[in-house]
This record gives sequence, structure tokens and C-alpha cells, in this order.
Amino acid sequence: FFFQAEDGIRDVAVTGVQTCALPICNTLGGMISWWMGLGAHHVVHHLRGKPTPTYQARALTWLQQLGPKACLLSWLPGVGDPLCAVAGYLRWPALPCMAYMAVGKGLRYVAMTSLLLWVF
Repeated sequence: FFFQAEDGIRDVAVTGVQTCALPICNTLGGMISWWMGLGAHHVVHHLRGKPTPTYQARALTWLQQLGPKACLLSWLPGVGDPLCAVAGYLRWPALPCMAYMAVGKGLRYVAMTSLLLWVF
């Protein structure tokens, strides 16, 4: 079953504890993706045989210019977890990545909690 963290906000009585716990757990999940990306870097480094396609090279260049700050976008559905993995693949430092992930994900949950409390 696919579980969205937003379901946790909707299904559980919203308190400050849930609003703090959800981004922490989601950030830990992002760091797991980061470690997986780092592992992928080591595997690809040993197996690389063909050149990187142009569109991938442009995307990697853009991400390298942003650096760990790109992890602020880790809150985006469908893009966030792959972005965390790419951060590990690019061997960005773990602590800045984790901090930016936590800020991005935390702001998402604060906004969602505020919206749900306002609506309901």
C-alpha cells in the first residue's frame, strides 16, 4: 500500500507533536535515499562505459550549481525522493543536505497542518 505522510496529518488529531514528528521521519527517509544514491555512485563509477546523454549532463550541471540547497525541493511529490538520491549520487555533504531536507519538508507540514486546521 502506498502511504502518503499527509494521510498521517489527516487521519490523526493534529497536534504539535505530529507536526514535528512527520517531517523528522520524512527527512530520515530522504537520508535513506541519499545513502542509496551514494551507493549508486560507487556502482556506476565502476561500471561506467557509455557517456552521459546531453539532457542528463545539463540537469546534473544545473544541480551541481545549486548544491545541497536543491534539497529544499525534497518536499515536492514525485520529485523529492529522487532528488535526495541524486544528492547522494553527486556526493554532496550529508549534513547540509539533511538540514535543507528538514527545512523543506518541515515547511510543507506546517503549511499543510495550518491549511487543514483552517479548513476543518
